Amino acid sequence: YGGGLRIFKSRSFLRIQDISLSYDMPVEITRRLRLNNLQIFGSIHNLATFTKWPGWDPESNMSPMPRTYTIGINFSL
Repeated sequence: YGGGLRIFKSRSFLRIQDISLSYDMPVEITRRLRLNNLQIFGSIHNLATFTKWPGWDPESNMSPMPRTYTIGINFSL
């Protein structure tokens, strides 16, 4: 065990996990592009964590949580 004194640190946190947005383009624009529909989208995973924990992340025990960005276009002909 090694002995010593362990100091309690709260691991409470608030995390903004996922945010997604999408936009359907107007019919006038999709017709000009000869498409049936056109949608632009984006999302962010692990946007922010609010905590008093001294390390990177209280849930993963000191390793940082990766932040992932995704953007894209959906269309149909």
